[in-house]
Amino acid sequence: VIQRCKNLSSLVVCYTSFSENSVLALCASISMTNEHVDTNSLAPNLQILHMSKCEGISESSLINLISRTQKMKSLCLRDTKVSDSVLCEFSGSSLEVLDISNTTISSMALARVISKNRNLKSLKAKGCKNLLQSQIDDDLSPLLSCQEVLNCLSKGNGLDELEIGWGFSYFSLESLRPAVSCLRAISVGLGASLGEDALNLLPLACPLLESIV
Repeated sequence: VIQRCKNLSSLVVCYTSFSENSVLALCASISMTNEHVDTNSLAPNLQILHMSKCEGISESSLINLISRTQKMKSLCLRDTKVSDSVLCEFSGSSLEVLDISNTTISSMALARVISKNRNLKSLKAKGCKNLLQSQIDDDLSPLLSCQEVLNCLSKGNGLDELEIGWGFSYFSLESLRPAVSCLRAISVGLGASLGEDALNLLPLACPLLESIV
């Protein structure tokens, strides 16, 4: 079915048996040398890919798919086994929505993606304990901490929606003020430490806020 949809730009397969064969169908016409992309390939045209809870896909297949989605605007990898190695292969710069909730993604990989996608409007990263991780393999990137994620967000064009947990605090919110001035919804999950000071800061930092969870 996938191979018959030559103009496919949106694929929402959350909580399904989307698997290796489906990924192969998306990438079927791409040269194995990575030096030439066949125009018949479907992956480069994808702008929306939502695959929450799709766990039957190997890391190599995910890399093969993600590395070819340069036009991607909305990417949801919630509750998948996606790793830093996969996310770091994402080379797009048009991303507006990113959901990595409940994954093992670290601050390094997230910061790398955010730094290249300044128009990011929605970030969902609750349940990501590794955002506290400040160090990964040296061959992937220089060391980046959770603060680097905040710095990258602050250099963007501003968020409309934020879901965050581990490592988020009053100081995080203070650092994010340039990025959350237009924020309309925030959801704070397990691992965050927001006290009274942070709650008092919210209406000042986010005057357009409509929803707090």
